[in-house]
Amino acid sequence: MAAAQGPFHLVWDSRADGLPAISVPPLRAEDQLASGAWVQADALPELAEMTGLPADALAATVERFNGFAAKGADEDFHRGEDAYDLYFSGGGPCVVPVDRPPYLAARVVLSDLGTKGGLRADADARVLTGSGRPVPGLYAAGNTSASFTGPVYPGPGVPIGSAMAFAYRAVQDIRRNHT
Repeated sequence: MAAAQGPFHLVWDSRADGLPAISVPPLRAEDQLASGAWVQADALPELAEMTGLPADALAATVERFNGFAAKGADEDFHRGEDAYDLYFSGGGPCVVPVDRPPYLAARVVLSDLGTKGGLRADADARVLTGSGRPVPGLYAAGNTSASFTGPVYPGPGVPIGSAMAFAYRAVQDIRRNHT
């Protein structure tokens, strides 16, 4: 299977008030559009041209996503399927269609904020391989590693609390085994 090729963009419509994702500090659409960080168009083919995306691929992706939105969950990335997503949606739908112009896009770049998941670690914060064995010298703690609570979000404080606990456990393991 070939690796995915970029560029990658987050695409949304006028229904969202700003970027439809967690971001700090809050972003003003006017500033993002003026800086070129976001682009806006009245139709998907125009948005595709502005972002350098193939128009037919963008249209097919939006159509597929809108089908998931009609069902209430994104089958590709499992958004809208668990309590974590419901918590952050404020009780409304977690996945909404992209069908109200104007359309907006922001280029996705590498960052340090995960989605909900990531590297799996054992009780000592050691990153695990797919077969469940620790990767020597590699530790994970924070919002970009998988939660010890699995696919659920039991309540506020879990990401920071587990990050602190796993960071402590990682240091303890390093002291025991690498000094």
